Amino acid sequence: MVIIPITEPVLSVDEFDNPKIYKNAEAVMVLLTRLILLNPGTIQSHPDMGVGLVKNYRYSVEGSEFELRGAIIENIQKFLPKFQGASVAVELKDKAYYISITIDDTVFMVFYDTKNNTDVVKTQYTRLNEL
Repeated sequence: MVIIPITEPVLSVDEFDNPKIYKNAEAVMVLLTRLILLNPGTIQSHPDMGVGLVKNYRYSVEGSEFELRGAIIENIQKFLPKFQGASVAVELKDKAYYISITIDDTVFMVFYDTKNNTDVVKTQYTRLNEL
């Protein structure tokens, strides 16, 4: 049973050289990741779109997880209204952000390590019944 019927084309090709299209939970993960990583002001027609995780939260300080959570919720409500019922949790441990967004029966996770010299952002998703 598909809870989130959605597709998202990306600028790459699959193993048969056809345009790659993510479906369902993978498509939602792509949309959420783009929104979280996008720097505000990048898209001129929507200058307030994006959270800017790497640019705005690289130098993490205690308490910044509340600001980050608010920015994610605000962006989801404004630019992904289909997912307004999403539950967002942000935790800061050892200068690394653990972001989890629960939509329907799926948990989407984003990990961002601010102390690593290279920008390490990892994503994954898991259905609640698989936990």
